[in-house]
This record gives sequence, C-alpha cells and structure tokens, in this order.
Amino acid sequence: MLLNAARAHEEMARRRLDLLLCVAPKNVFYMSGHHSDWMFDVRWSGATALPARDDLPACLFVHGVELTALAERPSWMPLLRVWTATVCGEPVPHFSVSDGSEPDELERRTLALMERTYGSAASDLRAAVLAYLRESLPPDARIGRDDPEFAALLREEMPALRTDDARHAL
Repeated sequence: MLLNAARAHEEMARRRLDLLLCVAPKNVFYMSGHHSDWMFDVRWSGATALPARDDLPACLFVHGVELTALAERPSWMPLLRVWTATVCGEPVPHFSVSDGSEPDELERRTLALMERTYGSAASDLRAAVLAYLRESLPPDARIGRDDPEFAALLREEMPALRTDDARHAL
C-alpha cells in the first residue's frame, strides 16, 4: 500500500476531519493503489474516500470500464462504488462474454465485480460520492479534499457539508 495511513489519520484527527476525499488521479493512485491510463486521461474519473472512523470502510470510486483492471489488480480499499451510463435506470455494462465461450479466470473476476457493484451503480462520479457520503456521514460532516471544484459540486446537494483543503495531508 502506498498510502501512509497512520499519517493520514493523524492529520484527520489534528484537523478534526471526518474523511479525506481525493479526485486528482495521482492522489487516487496514492490512496488506493489503483491506476489505469483511462483514469489519468479523464478528469474526475475516479475518487477515494478515507474515513477517520475505523467502523466506516474506505471506498474507491471508478467508472465501470475500470473493473477489468481492478479484477486484475485489486485495490486494498474494502468498498468499491461504480458509476456508469444507465438506460432506463439500468447500468450499461462495459464488459461481457457473449460468444458462448467459457469465461477465463480474469473474465470471471470481472463479471463478479460487475455483479457486486452494478446494483448500486451511479450515473456519474458525483452521484456515487454523494450516495456514499449520505450513507456514511452526517450532512454537516467536515471533509478534507484535494479539488475545490469537485467539493463545490458536492455542496450543491449537501449545503451543510464543510470542506477543507487537504492537499498537504497527502
């Protein structure tokens, strides 16, 4: 694991933060260990959430196209949230085995990740992060973030949310 978790938790305690939220690709990689070419090419294609509380799981947020990469190289983060295009409320898969052949091990792991995550798939990264925040933290939680623009988008839906610059903590 790249993340210096002890240092991150010390910083959250010192600044009274409930969570560290990262959307910058280099910070997503640092926090989760997950990387892909796509993640570094598309703004806000992934995120990580590291809660201060031990009873809340750290979460990696990725687009559905990332599931094959995660099946090959899983992140240490226990929770995975996916966002992807939806049609009539159903997520559109980016991976399938349709030729009737038996899937190999990597395909089976990818399909298992799809099955595990697509039931709660969101339509975009912001919606995925908002769902996690609403389930995990009080509306007036204080989060450390690495991107003020993304934090502003979250506050449109959660106006009591407090965000602080936490780039130095990373």
